[in-house]
Amino acid sequence: MWHYEQFPLTLIAMLVLLATLIVTYLGLGIGRTAAPAAETWAARLPFSIYLGWITVATVANVTSLLDYWEWGRFGIAPEIWMGIVLAVVLAVVALVNLTRRDVAYALVILWALAGIAVKHAAVAAVVIPTWITFGLVALTLAAAFFLRRVGPKDERRSAAV
Repeated sequence: MWHYEQFPLTLIAMLVLLATLIVTYLGLGIGRTAAPAAETWAARLPFSIYLGWITVATVANVTSLLDYWEWGRFGIAPEIWMGIVLAVVLAVVALVNLTRRDVAYALVILWALAGIAVKHAAVAAVVIPTWITFGLVALTLAAAFFLRRVGPKDERRSAAV
């Protein structure tokens, strides 16, 4: 659809793919249930990576479609709009990090953010918020693992007291 410049249809296809991946991801219990190594490597890891890439591609697709439509961003400056998009990305990834602790998913997002920052290295208005978002995504992933370690100890202490 993209090659035939059917941009609105590409977004519909992307949203259907994203929804399908989310349903599969949730069904696999990634980050919630234990799985044998074979399932982790053959199903869970690939779906985490694929969901990460489709998350990135969906954001790119939405912004491309809005640009194609010559949308005026409600009069918001491009730099502010980019900050809003990055905040949405951060919120989605923080949710996944804190509820699933999915390193593969987070690494895809981090790689995409690093790619954006490197590609636009000469544009401070892009580089700075992108690297800040990168740092915050990494921080939410680290916090998710730290909170996981702290949580059970605190519960055991409360039960003993």
